[in-house]
Amino acid sequence: MAFWWPLVVLGVAFAVCRFLFMLIPHNVPSIEVDASDVLEDRSQTKENSYIYIPRKGKMAQADKVQCYEPATMKYLGFCEALTPEEVKEHVAQARDAQKIWASSSFRQRRQFLRILLKISSRDTGKTMVDASLGEIMTTCEKITWLLSEGEKWLKPEYRSSGRSMLHKRAKVEFHPLGVIGAIVSWNYPFHNVFNPMLAAVFSGNAAVIKIMQKASETLIPVTLELGGKDAFIVCEDVDLATVGPENCRTQGPPLAGRYDMGAICMQEHSEKLQNLVNDAQDKGAEIAFGPIIPIMKFSSDEEAIKLANDSKYGLGCAVFSGNQKRAIAIASQLHCGVAAINDFASTYMCQSLPFGGVKHSGFGRFAGVEGLRACCLVKSVVVDRWWPFIKTVIPKPIQYPVAENAFVFQESLVEALYGLNVWDRLRSLINVVKIISEQNPKSSNRNQRQMINTTAACSLVLPSLKNLVPLRPKSSCQKRACRREATNLLLEVMLPPIRLSKP
Repeated sequence: MAFWWPLVVLGVAFAVCRFLFMLIPHNVPSIEVDASDVLEDRSQTKENSYIYIPRKGKMAQADKVQCYEPATMKYLGFCEALTPEEVKEHVAQARDAQKIWASSSFRQRRQFLRILLKISSRDTGKTMVDASLGEIMTTCEKITWLLSEGEKWLKPEYRSSGRSMLHKRAKVEFHPLGVIGAIVSWNYPFHNVFNPMLAAVFSGNAAVIKIMQKASETLIPVTLELGGKDAFIVCEDVDLATVGPENCRTQGPPLAGRYDMGAICMQEHSEKLQNLVNDAQDKGAEIAFGPIIPIMKFSSDEEAIKLANDSKYGLGCAVFSGNQKRAIAIASQLHCGVAAINDFASTYMCQSLPFGGVKHSGFGRFAGVEGLRACCLVKSVVVDRWWPFIKTVIPKPIQYPVAENAFVFQESLVEALYGLNVWDRLRSLINVVKIISEQNPKSSNRNQRQMINTTAACSLVLPSLKNLVPLRPKSSCQKRACRREATNLLLEVMLPPIRLSKP
């Protein structure tokens, strides 16, 4: 027992030190954000701000995007709507800047991300708490994950080269694509802009927002997250207190800071939602205070799964049950890209996980390793493992014009590399060596080089023979004896031609 105590103490000390190290802030340049139109108590904007009345029944202005606070309808300002020519100009500028940014170090990219940790947003109608959780906290988590793991997942990744290419080293490299176009939704304007931009910039790209039509015309690959109402399944065995509070919520201006709910972001949506409520009441539904949510009862897990999958959307789901295995079993059968067990939206706070849906909810993934690498040109690279001593040389029997025994040679080669029986593989390997040695070389030097390449080819097969257990021998001694016998047979076949090739 006394032996383990020092290890436990060291482990705890390491964990504490690592936690304290996380609390040490980095030296980040300061930035200033203009908030002159907000009073100190955050209750309202200044008096010179006026009420904005959106046009009803008329086309929206094509040259301007009007911004207002949905809860109070107070005017925030406008931004210019870019013309197609201006969009092309921005893309060209981004492409020029990206050529320089592509050569930046991961250290420089991390410093840029730390600066972005100090930025915030406002005009969604969300309460301060909702905006902090859904916009700021998720964005900060995204940046933190990129700072700690982003470089690791963008470095070259080595892969298995297989049996036939054992003399090669195979790897995957991740290069910047150039300019990344992001088409984002209005419900999370801050995070939905920063999320693709962060991944694009950290992987060495430039980013431009909203260029969908151009992408569709030129076959540019896209990742689409189109939203969709998630299934929220609550089983009868769950403690309802763990699902949500059973009390009323207050609604008011978000900046006041004392309300639970903000306002509907788009005015025209309020009429659509009211029509849904009226239609439900006409069909016998009861009205209750709170956000609009359709509730459907189910009598079995199979029925709940069927109801949840009966939709053209498939973004995410949440399943609550007092039995965790039951909740996991239900979630595993739902057609969606994200699942939370006895929780809601927790998967999105794990920024190491990919995010995206299926069906009409989109395709592709952003966030996590998959989203980061989606911003890269994925390039497969193969190099010689033992350059320049062993190279790939096309065997004489299958060089054009092929020899009469070319198919026999190829058949024996496949059997030698991938056969299931060690003796069949050994016989096939001997046959491969014999066919190569029977070819008439034009010179003794060429014959010598050919036999050396034959030796190299055999060296590719020998390691795979070690990993294959013979069908007959049972004990370890018998297995070792079989391997020694196989090696001796190969040497007997190979050594005479090599000796004959000597001058």
